[in-house]
Amino acid sequence: MGVDTIVAQAGATKMSLYRCFPSKDDLVAAYLKERDEVYWRWWDETVARYHGKPRQQIRALCQAIAKRAAQPGYRGCAFTNAATEFPDPAHPGRAVALANKRELRERLRRLAEALGARDPALLGDQLFLLIEGVYASCQVMGTTGPAAGLPEAAEALIAAQLR
Repeated sequence: MGVDTIVAQAGATKMSLYRCFPSKDDLVAAYLKERDEVYWRWWDETVARYHGKPRQQIRALCQAIAKRAAQPGYRGCAFTNAATEFPDPAHPGRAVALANKRELRERLRRLAEALGARDPALLGDQLFLLIEGVYASCQVMGTTGPAAGLPEAAEALIAAQLR
């Protein structure tokens, strides 16, 4: 999306846009920071409904992610998309995306530990890969892809870790 499209949709001028965001890269980073805040607020609200029940927390997260990702028009995870679009590690948007993914990985590992998984780091990483797979597959396959299977796949990994 070009700057002309952005200012037209925002009902602003280029001058006001550049006053707030010195570059398009700064605008991208600001957008991603806002999405990051929204994402973690959603996450916290979702897990709070099952306080002290990590298995239900993981299931609720997976169900919500699968449902959202399978909706018509879903364009994938903003952070995954940004990391792909901006491969330069110095890009401010990529830095926000990387921080989001690191936090996701850490939160999943903490849930796996609270669950009593035999290897919480492994289970957290496996759940991370499942979620990232949902984001990627929905981009390609849309609503007919395998996203709906996320909760069951996560449950199978959990069961294997708790045996």
